[in-house]
Amino acid sequence: MAARPLAPARPLNVPLLAVAGAVTVANIYFPQPLLAAVAHGLDVSERTAGLIASAAQIGYALGILLLVPLADTARLRRLTSVLLGLTSTALLVAAAAPDVLTLTLATLALSTTTVLPQILTPVAAVLAGPGRRGRVVGLVGLGLTLGSTLSRTVSGTVTDATGNWRVAYGVAAVATAALLLVLPRRLPERLGQPGHTS
Repeated sequence: MAARPLAPARPLNVPLLAVAGAVTVANIYFPQPLLAAVAHGLDVSERTAGLIASAAQIGYALGILLLVPLADTARLRRLTSVLLGLTSTALLVAAAAPDVLTLTLATLALSTTTVLPQILTPVAAVLAGPGRRGRVVGLVGLGLTLGSTLSRTVSGTVTDATGNWRVAYGVAAVATAALLLVLPRRLPERLGQPGHTS
């Protein structure tokens, strides 16, 4: 029996995937403008605080290498739930970090599990179907671009307004955890099977 084709994604899914991409990719970039505040708050040099930015990039590369290939065989809903849960937890650890080593390790962990952008883009392409693929992937890509650029402004504004860099990590944790409540249910169980697109 021939495999059933994937049902096209309904319009509601497109902005959800774009927002999910923006929120998750933001976790890689939002700490960059906070490094001076982190250095002051943890009483270390700005050069030492710069290890946090390096850890984010290293973790992201590790996640792409080790975790993204799982999307081809794993259950997408479960994989998405696990990644969002681990990222949210690591963000909370970072928010409460008592020293720069803890913060650096938490950043390495959260950036390793923040690979949903690389998973969501091909999922969006499959769900969209041939007729809408370019438009849907373009909108998800726009979400990634906005997330990576605006996250720096938002985190800097939050830190300036509150006087505490930890609040930015807390906001990121809440935003990431909120996706956990809605995103997995909107994805197919596996690529190649119809998902919930309502």
